[in-house]
Amino acid sequence: MESGNSFYELFPDAKNFSQTKMDIFKSAIQLFAKSGYSNTSTNQIAKTAGISEALIFRYFKNKKGILQAIIDPIANNILPDVLREFSREILHRQTANLNQFLNLVVNNRIKFFKANFPVIKIYISEILYDDSIRKQVLNAVPRDVYQDFNDEINYLKQNNAIIQWDNNQIFRFIFSNIFGYLVSHYVVFPNQEWNEKVEVSNLIDFLARGLDPVK
Repeated sequence: MESGNSFYELFPDAKNFSQTKMDIFKSAIQLFAKSGYSNTSTNQIAKTAGISEALIFRYFKNKKGILQAIIDPIANNILPDVLREFSREILHRQTANLNQFLNLVVNNRIKFFKANFPVIKIYISEILYDDSIRKQVLNAVPRDVYQDFNDEINYLKQNNAIIQWDNNQIFRFIFSNIFGYLVSHYVVFPNQEWNEKVEVSNLIDFLARGLDPVK
């Protein structure tokens, strides 16, 4: 995660946290991102924060309460704003070139992920295992962003620049592959070396070949 103001952009309520609550919160983010929510104990969070375990329960009630304090503000407030910004930057261009469109989408999402890595890694890990969090994240996507995506795909279709699949299928194809790239590199195999520039290029090429209207 970026230091400085970006933390408070993700968690504006944290500006009102006491130093002890902030230490617990940041320690939990660090440990959840490193070891996963299920593999992190409140005792470990307390030791990393340099406080007694009892203080965790005073501020957050339980470990689930800390997770919700991380998840809720992003799902309810930050994610919709981020997606609308993504829509303004990428989906309002009326790009008639498939490779250009995919380059913009893939690199934009990877850049966002890397800038907020610890928190987004927690999201990815929990989305894989917690159905309620998965639904919460999906419900946070604004309807107008879906509409903007549909408009951009329809524009590509009108210019015969993309395959004539159902738009929902195109959406799933693009974002499931981006999601798979992020999960494999940052969650499943975080210590494995790879050439990011080459693999991102290969991901875009794979998507372009799959969505090419001429096969």
